[in-house]
Amino acid sequence: MNKFLSILSCITIALTLSAEKAEYQDESLLSINQIIDEEFVFEEEANEDESVVEKEDAFEENDNEESVVEKKNEIQIYFTDRPEICTSLKEIKILDYLNAVIILSDGSQWNIAKATYINEICESWKVGDDIRIVALSNGEAGGFFLANIRVGYYYKAYLSKKCADNFSAVFIKRVDPTGYVLTTTDGRMWVVQDYLNVCTVQYWNDNERVIINKSIYGDYYKAYEMIYPNSGRSVKVFQVFYEDYELAHQSYLSRIWNYLNS
Repeated sequence: MNKFLSILSCITIALTLSAEKAEYQDESLLSINQIIDEEFVFEEEANEDESVVEKEDAFEENDNEESVVEKKNEIQIYFTDRPEICTSLKEIKILDYLNAVIILSDGSQWNIAKATYINEICESWKVGDDIRIVALSNGEAGGFFLANIRVGYYYKAYLSKKCADNFSAVFIKRVDPTGYVLTTTDGRMWVVQDYLNVCTVQYWNDNERVIINKSIYGDYYKAYEMIYPNSGRSVKVFQVFYEDYELAHQSYLSRIWNYLNS
């Protein structure tokens, strides 16, 4: 029966999620089921003549492929206070005048390659700064923007699969077979935002590292960006407690049952 419901949930979730916003009235469950459409808009001003060779441990299909590293001066962050889960700057390693690695407090390593931007980061970024990780709008695997809340600038960087500090990292404890919920080794439980993200999380493995970052999201719904370094993909998740999940899951199954019998 559980397997049957799991299969049905993957088929019907796209239809039921749109009805959740209108039908789901219990405020205690809004933080789990309501999809908050928070958008940020920015204009890209990439200079195609300025490109660099990506590092071999970042997400590039061709090690010799060139990519433009961009700097922006505006990004819309909906919550600028220091979040409960904060990913801060730990260290900047200068490899040469064109390449640097930014190491964050969770051990994640980010490759950035452009002399001007490296100089700006070294001059303005400080250890302990709140760094937000924003996925690229084109969905490029491993490509993200690193935004410094204090300074206000953000730069394009590529996530390395390597971890500088496994003791500070967070790992997946268990992924539900449906991909709807997962738990992490820091004792937290997370509900995945929508159908496409659920399908992505279904392929994530237990005991693998994840990066949890506040990104651009507001704090009311405890929303975070969760990044899976092995694939370079990220999903939007909401932090919940077990009791909240049980109530939401029962309501979710009830709606599926009602839909099948309607």
